[in-house]
Amino acid sequence: RYHNVTRYGEKESSPERKESLGTVMRNWHPGPLAFQFVSDTFSYIYSQAILRALDLIESDLKNGIDPAEKWAASKRKIQIKSSLPPPKFCDPLYC
Repeated sequence: RYHNVTRYGEKESSPERKESLGTVMRNWHPGPLAFQFVSDTFSYIYSQAILRALDLIESDLKNGIDPAEKWAASKRKIQIKSSLPPPKFCDPLYC
């Protein structure tokens, strides 16, 4: 289905407001419809990642592998800002 207004804009009674909510770009920055597109895209990508993670965990369970042991975050090395090298092209105050 082609969208020309945001989901909440579909219920708007004012034609001017409804048209405004269907704006993809306003001058140089995104309009409401562009923000909805980006948020929908992130939701889709994260949902796919969660489903993939669940498939991996289910596969481990079927193969007798303890997911809590294999996927434990406590064993992962934690990266903090001081672990990184200094920036090459940016003032460290801002990077």
